[in-house]
Amino acid sequence: MKLLLYSFRWLSILLMFVASPAKSQSTQPYSYPASEVVIMHSHLLNEERKVYVHCPKLDSTNRNQRFPVLYVLDGDNHFELLAQYVDYLSRPDVMAMPRTIVIGIPNTKRTRDLTPSHSVLNYEGKPDTSAYQGSGGNEKFLQFMATELMPLIEKTYPTAAYKILAGHSFGALHR
Repeated sequence: MKLLLYSFRWLSILLMFVASPAKSQSTQPYSYPASEVVIMHSHLLNEERKVYVHCPKLDSTNRNQRFPVLYVLDGDNHFELLAQYVDYLSRPDVMAMPRTIVIGIPNTKRTRDLTPSHSVLNYEGKPDTSAYQGSGGNEKFLQFMATELMPLIEKTYPTAAYKILAGHSFGALHR
């Protein structure tokens, strides 16, 4: 019983420190810029494409500032989290990376857009009757990004020349 009370006291003290707000150097809380949804028609893919755009706030003292761009594949799943990470890591009190525009590219046909070759066999080496049948279209998807999406973003937002393409799983397969 003594050990239980002793442990409870230490837990209470620990929770007081963890639960108490940290002192900030800034008097105002940091507010994250909002994101927007852009709908565009892709002539290459022959479909409407939705992209998410998260742009840093412009500094009123430097209206000509340009930002690197992070293009995120599987945008439906990863855009919001990466936009928040980028904002946090580029905050004035953290300054671990430059302020960056984040572009999330949601999937319409993930297997087609993110795989470089057509698959006729499944993981077991048997004829593929699954969703992988539509694989092998990422050359056209990358062409869409280079000739339609990126020019639109560069025309519309204050982009710098530096670009990053981020993806995982199928999104990391590129030719």
